[in-house]
Amino acid sequence: MALSLLPAPAARDADAFNARIRRLGDPARYRRLERWEKIWHGSRYDDRPSFWAKDVPLQERAPYIVVPIVRSAGKRLIAMVLGEGRFPTLTIKRSAAKRAGLSDDDCAKVEAFISDVLDAARARQQFRLGAQHAFACGTNVMLASLRDGLPCLDVFPAKWCTPKRDARTGDVCELEILYRFNVDETNPITGTEETRSFWFRRVVSHESDTTFAPEPVDDNGYMPATWTPDPTKTFRVPFCAVTWHRSMPSVDVQGDIDGTALAEGLVDETEALDFTASLGHRNARYNAEPQMVTIGAPDIDGPTGRANSAKPSEDNLQRAGFTVVNPSIPGESPPWWKRAAQWVGGKILRKAPGTVWKLPPNSDAKMLESNGSGADILERDFGRIRAIILDALSVVMSDPEKIGTGDISARALALMHAPMIAEADTLFEEWSRDMIGPTVTNLLRLCASQQTIDAGGVGIPGWEEAVPLLMRFYEAASNRFRLPLEFKHGPYFEPSAGDVSSSITAARAATGDRPVLSLRTAVAMIPGVRDVDAEVAALEGSADADSARMSALLGHDDAPDTVPTPDAAEANVQQTALNGAQVAALIEIITQVATGELPRDAAVNAMALAFQITPAEADRILASAGRGFVPTAAPNTAPTG
Repeated sequence: MALSLLPAPAARDADAFNARIRRLGDPARYRRLERWEKIWHGSRYDDRPSFWAKDVPLQERAPYIVVPIVRSAGKRLIAMVLGEGRFPTLTIKRSAAKRAGLSDDDCAKVEAFISDVLDAARARQQFRLGAQHAFACGTNVMLASLRDGLPCLDVFPAKWCTPKRDARTGDVCELEILYRFNVDETNPITGTEETRSFWFRRVVSHESDTTFAPEPVDDNGYMPATWTPDPTKTFRVPFCAVTWHRSMPSVDVQGDIDGTALAEGLVDETEALDFTASLGHRNARYNAEPQMVTIGAPDIDGPTGRANSAKPSEDNLQRAGFTVVNPSIPGESPPWWKRAAQWVGGKILRKAPGTVWKLPPNSDAKMLESNGSGADILERDFGRIRAIILDALSVVMSDPEKIGTGDISARALALMHAPMIAEADTLFEEWSRDMIGPTVTNLLRLCASQQTIDAGGVGIPGWEEAVPLLMRFYEAASNRFRLPLEFKHGPYFEPSAGDVSSSITAARAATGDRPVLSLRTAVAMIPGVRDVDAEVAALEGSADADSARMSALLGHDDAPDTVPTPDAAEANVQQTALNGAQVAALIEIITQVATGELPRDAAVNAMALAFQITPAEADRILASAGRGFVPTAAPNTAPTG
């Protein structure tokens, strides 16, 4: 049969695939979402034959290498917006708080409670996971709940979820979660391990959160006609705490419940990148090692040069003029004909360590190498396609070798990543408005409603104080909880050491070279310092010791009655502490006075001016120098010869 008459792999499995999808619900939606998920996870080619299959056209095979460029780009964007140090800080809008009668102290209590709720629910990690779901298939589904008085946050693949919306508000009023899962069980009769499939179903409404008992999948794969609620996993809830987040919706079509996947519009480009990478590896696999060719040597296995599976005879080898010399290799003793077959006969003529080929007269052998032009073409094509995809995603993946290892300023990094920053700003607004804000509101509303649901309350400190404050934002008429949250984002790039140094230098120049940082701030800026207070205490102790030594040097007998403040201690150290060069200069002045090279009064004036001390203090430091004291050792002089 001609290859053109063979159905494509996708067509071969279409009937079975569609039948499986119909048993799960809407086939079109499920198929679309699963397609985007497979591109994100790199499993889009699972139903295709191997890349090395020769009887299938190349475009219908699975690439040997799948480049996860969409997933890598998406995770970079997520790290830009929701990474450590950049996760939005949630605060209460002060203008709305004042209208609700909340003071600044009240807002601080609510904000501390919000932070504790997010920590208990592992919300920051779940938001990052939800962002991945949004990028993967275009929709992110998050369900808030309370379990044993603690807030919980779950993320579900959108293909498992079917929402019902309130006709008036558009909010999700009911969510059905439905999927199949497998369980490995031991057959009690045969004792063998068997895999059984079950249905999972959970329905969340504005009244209850119900998980049903798993039902086995029948032979036809259809869902059961009836479901039995699991009483241990059924709870009464005050509202449907579901966040249905549509990612990057391009057009708000009526009835369209899903957003836009990150890979939409890039299907052909990502597949071309995978095949280019696979062809590049294939080229390296076949052409990296030079090919041995013989010229004028007889072929004992026939004119085609193909290896004969039959055992070659020693007579044929001798008639062909081949002599194979095999050294003694420890641990290797194959039959002679297997050793010989590695080096004779067309394509089975191969290199081997420690062997010698003796070719017949008037014959030759040489290594045939690739000129590398094919590899260069593939590499350029790979880079071009990769750049197209990254440009479409507004993602900048900097090459460390091109950037270098120098101290790059935050300004320079911002200019390099300008398209990515613009995209991150858009995502920050979207995720704050459509994902983080509604989910946090649902968590807090559950905590505020827990008093009427469970007498045990919420197991988070400050709950009893925060609940009355939160309830001021509840509108009983509309049964809505309108919490005025503000989101503040950290810098995309931390200032470099050069940035900090330049800022401090400019500030000191503007203040007449006076200190511009407190001791604690300066210590906190040092990388690797974990306990700032401990380091400050150690430095303050050192500063007190230095001050005591200086007081003794200047003749001050009385120690200060009070411990100086950190700022005062820092200023005292800067004003009184002597560095090595200053100490050497001071000793040189004293020596010159003692040897008569410098008048005592001139030395006093010089010390007062240079070291910012009073003439009386300078006089005390000189002590007996210049008043009859003569050094026991004469100063060094040049030899007279």
